[in-house]
Amino acid sequence: MPALPPLTALVLLSLVLVGCTAVDGREYARLAASFDAPAPVVRVMEHGEQLTLAEIGALAQAGMPAEEIIAYLRLAGKRYILTTREIDELRAWGVADSVIDCLLSTPETVKRAIHRPPRSFRPGVGYPSRGPAHRHR
Repeated sequence: MPALPPLTALVLLSLVLVGCTAVDGREYARLAASFDAPAPVVRVMEHGEQLTLAEIGALAQAGMPAEEIIAYLRLAGKRYILTTREIDELRAWGVADSVIDCLLSTPETVKRAIHRPPRSFRPGVGYPSRGPAHRHR
């Protein structure tokens, strides 16, 4: 059997390794259960759903490593927008700064509504008008 070119061998090896390390929410749920995380949190993770801040705090209090919490948050791919009070609550629950940094770094996808008053199209108010002298004849 002829030897594979080095680049081809490297690509094949990386595909095999990626396939071996693929992890889904169920794997993180099993890990969380091994740290005695609350059952409702484990169920949320089994389905790959977004964790609430209280659930993230529960994982931290159960002793789940910050790296594993971050990996799950990235896997779930959800967005978080935190207030200062929420950050303080996370710290009070013992959530590592690296997890909080991960939460803060998720891009904001919520578009805020911009309130604009309705436009008035009456001559002279919000609409360019040339006045009565420029009427069409």
